[in-house]
Amino acid sequence: MRVNYTTLIPAIYQKCQGAMLSGESWELLKNKTMWSIFDSELKDSFDATVIELGGHNESCLAGHTMKNLAASTSQTNQNLYERIKENTMRQLGKLVNLTYKRLVAGQSYDDIHNYIMSSPVHFYIVPVINQSTPTSYCFVCGKYSSYYMKEGIISEGCSIDESSPYWEHLHDDYKIMLRGEGTSTSKGCAYPKGIDHYDQYITIKSNYLVFANDLRNIINIDPIESMKYVSERSGYHNTINSEVGSMYEQEHSLNKGLIKFQVGNTSPIVAYNSKTGAILAADPNVWKSKKRHTFPFEVAGFKSKGKICTDVWTVQAVDSIVFESYAKDNELSLKEAAAKHGFLVPVKPGRYKITNYNAHHYSNRPVFFSMEKVD
Repeated sequence: MRVNYTTLIPAIYQKCQGAMLSGESWELLKNKTMWSIFDSELKDSFDATVIELGGHNESCLAGHTMKNLAASTSQTNQNLYERIKENTMRQLGKLVNLTYKRLVAGQSYDDIHNYIMSSPVHFYIVPVINQSTPTSYCFVCGKYSSYYMKEGIISEGCSIDESSPYWEHLHDDYKIMLRGEGTSTSKGCAYPKGIDHYDQYITIKSNYLVFANDLRNIINIDPIESMKYVSERSGYHNTINSEVGSMYEQEHSLNKGLIKFQVGNTSPIVAYNSKTGAILAADPNVWKSKKRHTFPFEVAGFKSKGKICTDVWTVQAVDSIVFESYAKDNELSLKEAAAKHGFLVPVKPGRYKITNYNAHHYSNRPVFFSMEKVD
């Protein structure tokens, strides 16, 4: 937001002076004074402020203005607009409040002007989205960032340097934040266009896979170990809430012999092609109306083998060899044990390529993942 101090500071001074001379309670007049200043001096500049998220969240807001956000039909965008506006108003409130208190204390206009221009509260740079807000989290790479408003642009890690006329007046803690030496770990997203799809591999030794809602107890995967693996592979603390985190968590599961994919609360269909041996998991609503959607491959010949309830928001499967020992321990046949948890899908032994198409956008992909024998 580009701020014209030659008009802003006099406006704050005059309106606060009017509030003081009115004799009314400052607590009652403070918000009225703030909004009057915002609407007259800052609104046009605020609406024209450009958003730039450093490639995070698929750069979905790159080049958009605050006015675009306000007019968007997306509730998420409107919420972001309100959050940035709220943070901006908080900064304005500090300026208005300190001006009023100094007027009451009898300070001159020049003293108030100089105080504002040497204070870290001024609008030269304003943190508008920080790591305490959900918006600062990138659902693609899983990094947290802090975003600042500076001279008409909201961007990641925006900073002022020691050449600024205000630098010597800033508090040391504030200087650390402006230098980018704070807790923000992100320097731009490594996947600015998101992750469209990715391939992973597993070797199947038997003639069946057991598909179910949750098979973690069969493989005995330690969730702490899994999350540690995700962070180590990412190179920073990460979780399965991001596309990258989900990808590495699935990789860790595959290394343990468990096919496990995040699919959201979608209750997908698991379908099998008896001619090619391929398997896929698809959105059940889309599956019923294939002609209206573009699938990533030819789906003719696929038939549903069952449905996953996704109580834990995943589709999971294991080689039936692993399941046979579980069935034996529980005095059950393979079919009985599979039916207790889910259902069997026939496969040919060999190496399989598993392609993940959903990339954490559950509602946007007709097929979540597919399995094809490659060796």
